Amino acid sequence: MAKNKKDLDLADSSNLNQIKKSTNVVFNILFVILALTCIIPVVFIFIISITSEQSIKMNGYQFIPESYSLDAYKFLFREGEMILRALGVSVLVTAVGTTLGVILTMLMGYVLSRSNYKSIKGSRPYCSICSLPSSPKSFSTSSSTGRPWVSQPAFLGTI
Repeated sequence: MAKNKKDLDLADSSNLNQIKKSTNVVFNILFVILALTCIIPVVFIFIISITSEQSIKMNGYQFIPESYSLDAYKFLFREGEMILRALGVSVLVTAVGTTLGVILTMLMGYVLSRSNYKSIKGSRPYCSICSLPSSPKSFSTSSSTGRPWVSQPAFLGTI
């Protein structure tokens, strides 16, 4: 008899993680819409890339173009060196900008972490407002250190 009761309990608990059919339909519709908003622009860009330039000039951008052409891809293969050089410049600018941003952020973080740094005392709230979530608790005196403007974000609680 205990075995039957255990089987019944398992059958009842299996319904805990299930959602209603109507909710499932709503979620499926929502995810189809989200998927289409991600897929349609990519398909549209591909269609534009195989549309002839003359068709774009005459009719604008269309999902079903009047005439097709691979001239854009021929141009890409012809001008491969220029495109690779532009890609290299993009990578270089991104790497230098990211490195510079990380270095400057580390320097500002170091200065903000020092309570005895003289020239930052009056401007500490203005410097730290960009890096802390805005909540009243973030801009109060830290209960653990007693120093003003040195606190953790409110969502961390008291550490």
